[in-house]
Amino acid sequence: MKQVRRDALAGPSRGNAGMVRKAARDLRAAEVLLAANPPLLEEVVFHCQQTAEKAMKGFLAWNDRPFGKTHDLAVVGGHCVAQDQSLEPVCRRAERRTDHARAHD
Repeated sequence: MKQVRRDALAGPSRGNAGMVRKAARDLRAAEVLLAANPPLLEEVVFHCQQTAEKAMKGFLAWNDRPFGKTHDLAVVGGHCVAQDQSLEPVCRRAERRTDHARAHD
């Protein structure tokens, strides 16, 4: 399992836009696609899944927690919950979005 560290969150000066910045871009993409006429709903859901995945991976990286190369939000969320039990409700809700990542692989 590849370990990702806090430097994964580094800004452009370190050559990496960072997980949290990428999550923010995916969220912005979802907002733009939702505002389209007509809205591009399948793409909106995909970018929302990507936002959740990257935000959780950013949290894990910040806490020096390893995570594998996966799009499965149940797996990533499980790592988050192991770090902070209070995240369990939100991670469980995010698990339902995993199928949207697989549909775009």
